[in-house]
Amino acid sequence: MTSGDIKEVWARVREIGGDRPSVRVLLDALELKELGTASATVVVTSAGKLKHAKGERARLGELIGEAMGRGAVEVRVLAGEGMSAMAGPASARLTGEQEHRAMQNPVVRKAAELFGARVIEVKEGRGGGARE
Repeated sequence: MTSGDIKEVWARVREIGGDRPSVRVLLDALELKELGTASATVVVTSAGKLKHAKGERARLGELIGEAMGRGAVEVRVLAGEGMSAMAGPASARLTGEQEHRAMQNPVVRKAAELFGARVIEVKEGRGGGARE
């Protein structure tokens, strides 16, 4: 497919993919790089979205297939250039317990659900408690 075809298909994917806020946010962080008759390659351009994109591969395949007037395609998800540098040092990542505690906050939980996000940092607030 030509680059024009790829752009046209991706525009259609973005149009029909806005049914869920988390998918819409994800689509903003992706670029469609390769497109075949039964497969596609998307590149993640935003830090923190690689795991989300991999988790939504089936949905992405359905959207791309629908945009092409076909059934679902197999989607390969790749990290964009510089993504490993954007991920930050391993020591800055939350432990499972920290993330679990943060997700107990109903506001944090709803934001994660709506936007397909995850907690990446917890800061201490002025009152001594954790601020998520």
